[in-house]
Amino acid sequence: MHNPEFWSLEAYQAYADYNDMMKLMEETTAEVLQSVLGSAIVKYGDGVLNFSPPWRRITLHDALREYGGLDPDKLTDDEIKDKLRELQVPLKTYNRGIALVKLFEKLVEKQLVQPTFVLDYPEESTPLCKPHRSKPGLVERFEAFAGGHEIANAYTELNDPVKQYEFFKREEELFPKEEAHPLDYDFVEELSFGMPPTGGIGIGIDRLAMIATNAESIKDVIPYPIVKRWG
Repeated sequence: MHNPEFWSLEAYQAYADYNDMMKLMEETTAEVLQSVLGSAIVKYGDGVLNFSPPWRRITLHDALREYGGLDPDKLTDDEIKDKLRELQVPLKTYNRGIALVKLFEKLVEKQLVQPTFVLDYPEESTPLCKPHRSKPGLVERFEAFAGGHEIANAYTELNDPVKQYEFFKREEELFPKEEAHPLDYDFVEELSFGMPPTGGIGIGIDRLAMIATNAESIKDVIPYPIVKRWG
């Protein structure tokens, strides 16, 4: 369940890509923490997080190898399905790329303590992202993690209207109707008028505030936390 109120900051830059968004994220975060706390080094829980640039960069496949003990290039689909069952990770419709992301979320995310960019996700995971320029089957997307939490998500934005339509249609086939991104014909039409190469990022201000204040729960920093009602 998502809280109905949350803080997020989105930014888009023309003639930029996800590499530029990584630089924006690490430099902005370090500068904000320096201004607010007097340092880009933050005590969080039992440890210390160093947000000084540059942050570590690792691909999703390499993260699965290093932290999850799985080699995505060698696993068969049956082995992936067995691992999902073993870990009790639900997946209504099997797709290899989506399954690898699910395994990453289960096995790796909580282990990413120091600020880290995880790069190059499977194409099926992100219908609004541009295909990778040199790695077929992947997209130019990263998620940023710190303290075991995801703190940002960013793309080299897809600006090809034909591919965007194809990706929306594919998502309709991959996911149940309630989970798929709606096929936005207006958006596809607007892309056809022309959009420059663009980098985009969404930053989770709640998670950063939680880390900056060493809060144990995100409810301690969001303005309107869900409160269970009795009666």
